[in-house]
Amino acid sequence: MQETSKIVRGRVGPPPLPTPLVSRPRIEELLARLIEDYPVVYIYATAGAGKTTAVLQAAQRITRPVAWLSASRTDETTGQFLTYLEEAFARQVPGVAGVATGAMAAGLPHSVAAGLLAEALGDAPVVLVLDDAERLATAEATLVVLGSFLRYLPPTARTVLVGRSELPIDLGSRAIRLVAGIGEDDLAFTREEAAQALVAAGNSDTDPDKAMKATGGWVAGVLFEAWRSADHVPGMGGEADPLHGYLSTQILAQLTPEEVEFLVTTSVLDQVTPAFAEALGLPNPAARLHQLRARHLPAIWSRDGRTLRCHPRFREYLLELLNRRPSAEAREIRHRHAALLAKHDHYEEAVAEFLEVGALPEALVAAEHCLEAVTERADLQLAEQWLAALAPVRDSRRRLAPAELMLAVAGENYREAVELADDLADDGERESLARSSSRAGALMSWSYMHVGELGLARSMLDFTAPGPSRDAMQYCLTLADDGPPRIPPARALSGDSFDALVMRVHYYRGYFGLTMEHWTTGWAARVGESWRIGALLDMGRTEEAVRLFEATSAVAGEGVWFSAILTVKVMCRLGRVDEARRALQMGRTRIRASGSIMLTMFSYLEDADVELRVGGDLAAAKTALLHILDLPESK
Repeated sequence: MQETSKIVRGRVGPPPLPTPLVSRPRIEELLARLIEDYPVVYIYATAGAGKTTAVLQAAQRITRPVAWLSASRTDETTGQFLTYLEEAFARQVPGVAGVATGAMAAGLPHSVAAGLLAEALGDAPVVLVLDDAERLATAEATLVVLGSFLRYLPPTARTVLVGRSELPIDLGSRAIRLVAGIGEDDLAFTREEAAQALVAAGNSDTDPDKAMKATGGWVAGVLFEAWRSADHVPGMGGEADPLHGYLSTQILAQLTPEEVEFLVTTSVLDQVTPAFAEALGLPNPAARLHQLRARHLPAIWSRDGRTLRCHPRFREYLLELLNRRPSAEAREIRHRHAALLAKHDHYEEAVAEFLEVGALPEALVAAEHCLEAVTERADLQLAEQWLAALAPVRDSRRRLAPAELMLAVAGENYREAVELADDLADDGERESLARSSSRAGALMSWSYMHVGELGLARSMLDFTAPGPSRDAMQYCLTLADDGPPRIPPARALSGDSFDALVMRVHYYRGYFGLTMEHWTTGWAARVGESWRIGALLDMGRTEEAVRLFEATSAVAGEGVWFSAILTVKVMCRLGRVDEARRALQMGRTRIRASGSIMLTMFSYLEDADVELRVGGDLAAAKTALLHILDLPESK
């Protein structure tokens, strides 16, 4: 099993409360009450309105455990979003660990994995806080996954969405009856709160009435004292944004050039420590942080004063200043940041950053650590993008081959997988890959079986590394035996993505009891539903099979076997002959595209079954079977 990127811990835990902190009982009580009364609570307001602080303070008033996730631009890949969502919950409800990631590894759609994760929470009274939610506003696929999660959320759980803009999430009936929220007006400082904030910030001389008039109660405006300077007007400091102008003239202008350089350079970091700053090439970082600790900055410091977290709006401005620098200079800083991410095993983030700055060789090295895991959780579009981007620097097909094989098989393109395996054989690397990776060897064997190369399918396993994938593929190859299976039925599933092959063999061998027994709960039940439907049909339990088929088709209907084989079987049993024949013809088009001889054979078997069951047409059934014999691979 390939290693995967480490979780960025700062994303799956609440940030520290800022200092100075103004107690706001009215907001705390309001939020705490809404969280208790409504399954979904939203807090949508402008940057600097005090959204996150309000939730942190309200969380101290409730007795529920809080799972915290800060959204990221990398959450546009739904697999990564689900991985982090699961991690956030697992810290409060350990039993959910592996639910979503296991479902993705088993090939389930990510919307289904999200629903299973929600259901796995059971009766835990946990609260999910999704902070910085505006980062998901344009991530349509992630919003679908989030909507699925929220629709299946148990009644004891709660969700708080925190962001700058409303998210277009489909919540079903919950959108009308079970959702509440607060906005700008609720979060704005009252005069009394503004007065407390000014005193806490050491500005007791400032008139709170003037502050309220100047800021409209905007929390960031009060805390940043934008009205204090009589000389400050919007546009000063060369900035169109009033806050940016203030930050330029009233914050950065008070610092030394070296301190400004330090802040701008380290703006790529979520948290600034001496070690991280040094990795970006900055001299004397510990001393610089010590100097900045004495400055009045919109930032949060750790208790020991060695870790700096800038206020989001302040950091945004610093990042904007970084992007204004000469492209080569900004690119070098981001390149060092990418190297730092890779050093700390945050490989996916490192690949994205390396690709952004055009550092393809380094991106390739980082991708070798995580691309297989990205593909396994079915973030296939991202995997395809990386493979295309890295193609110019792949000095051999062996590099990234396991992920490329997984991508081909996940897309049911067995011809492409076999071409890759053959290319590796021509380069003398096929056997070495199989010896190093049980999964890669099993994938090549499975692909050879699909295209009718049974000899190669069997010989691949002779030098494939031991493991659950190899064991499952050995069991699958017993389907090609003329006599009884050489391997006894597998009585236990491993949790590997190849468990689907085990269920396939159970079904075709007639081990219907095992087919029904193994897949009863969680994501395992969803993966095995296709085989349960087939088993129910063959056991004469047609009504049960049809109910399960209708419930499953929206999820599993995209798979070739489901749409081209199982759908024909169900329509035939229901007597819906035209639909069965239409599914046969459409299915054959998909099967031809996949290059699968094995599925072609099954398709003709179903064709013969339709003719015999519906019309009793022996001649037509015989013609269908003769098509199988015409295939050279069937000899």
